[in-house]
Amino acid sequence: MAHLLIIDDHKELAHALSMGLLSRGHTVEVASDGAEGLVACEKARPDVVITDALMPTMGGLETLAELRRRFPNIKVIVMSGSGEGSAEGYLETAMERGAAATLAKPFNLDTLVATLTAVLNS
Repeated sequence: MAHLLIIDDHKELAHALSMGLLSRGHTVEVASDGAEGLVACEKARPDVVITDALMPTMGGLETLAELRRRFPNIKVIVMSGSGEGSAEGYLETAMERGAAATLAKPFNLDTLVATLTAVLNS
């Protein structure tokens, strides 16, 4: 199974995603923003990072850019809900900037697992 890092400022969502992915056999770490996530990547070198697009301090698109620069082999899934602006716009931009996949919130665990499996097999 894969080593994953979830970056999301919503602790409840990050915890729920973590528990769901742990139940599927993955190892999971959690960070609350992009800056914390980059530090975690330095230490843990996950196979895949799952990041929210909108976060305080360092947002998901900025985090994606830094991940691509520092860790070009780590695959990134960007997720976004409505928030400030169009989720579709953020997700489209994320794909243009090198995300392996995107997820529009809300999504269920099966959708996340299917997306993760596709990314891991690509």
